[in-house]
Amino acid sequence: MAEEIVSEEIKLSPTISETTSSDSDIAELKKRVAWLEDQIMPPIFTSVPSHTTGNAKFILYQDTTNGIYRLYVRLNNSWQLVGSSQLLTSLSLDGLSDAVITSVAQGDVFYYNGTNWVNLGPGTNRYTLQTGGASANPAWAVSPQSVMTAQGDILYASAANTLARLAPGTSGQFLKTQGASANPTWADAALIFKNGVFQRAGDTVSGTQTIAHGLGITPKYVRMTARKWVSSNVLALSDGVYNGTTTSCVHITDAASNISGNSSVNIITVIDSTGNDQTATIAIDATNITLTWTKAGSPSAEGIMTLWEAWA
Repeated sequence: MAEEIVSEEIKLSPTISETTSSDSDIAELKKRVAWLEDQIMPPIFTSVPSHTTGNAKFILYQDTTNGIYRLYVRLNNSWQLVGSSQLLTSLSLDGLSDAVITSVAQGDVFYYNGTNWVNLGPGTNRYTLQTGGASANPAWAVSPQSVMTAQGDILYASAANTLARLAPGTSGQFLKTQGASANPTWADAALIFKNGVFQRAGDTVSGTQTIAHGLGITPKYVRMTARKWVSSNVLALSDGVYNGTTTSCVHITDAASNISGNSSVNIITVIDSTGNDQTATIAIDATNITLTWTKAGSPSAEGIMTLWEAWA
């Protein structure tokens, strides 16, 4: 044990005793012991003070009805029972000496700004809390969820550390980069082209014909150019196109009657003479071009030579 206990006002000496000291010394010793007890033990009250009493931080309250002692702590200039819900409720952040709370709202975040504990108000819906690193305060920042608004959205960087949204493009388009310092965009695919030829006997009965186009995807555009020498001096011509929705065809037979016309149904129309012809409608998918031929009357057997072209 230390030889001496010191305060600002009192020094206790181990040499004072009741047998060798005067009454004044003994009185002084009792005074000092009382002071020491006051520092160690909280004051005892039989009623709870309604305001701060002296410099005490704790007090004991003795319930005179049952003799039970209860410990109270001074908080916000009032006494609160230790262990009570009242005390827990009273422990608000703005009661702390180094906390500066302003405009309190649901969703606030508490952080240290280098000087005080302060609150950061709620951010925009779906923003995320982002640290600024050492010596910087946190802040709300854009998140992927806050940028995206629709199914099919694409996220990209419009600048360093900056998220941006590219809305869905048109069906069949692809994502195209435009190089450094430029944003990506949706673009139409470059056209893929396939072509071929076939010959069909001019008097073949009605039926279907399948042509494998080899594109790997459904064509966007198909063209059929057909020729038939009906006789040595009669030529039948047909030129038709199809865009997946609409068919357009023109035809002519260089005969004495000069037969000509157009169709929005058939992609091929080859006429020998009135009432004697071969026509074909078209259907397409990712693998084939399908022609459905219809024979009318008695066209000649000379072959119908056709050049087909397909783009995707």
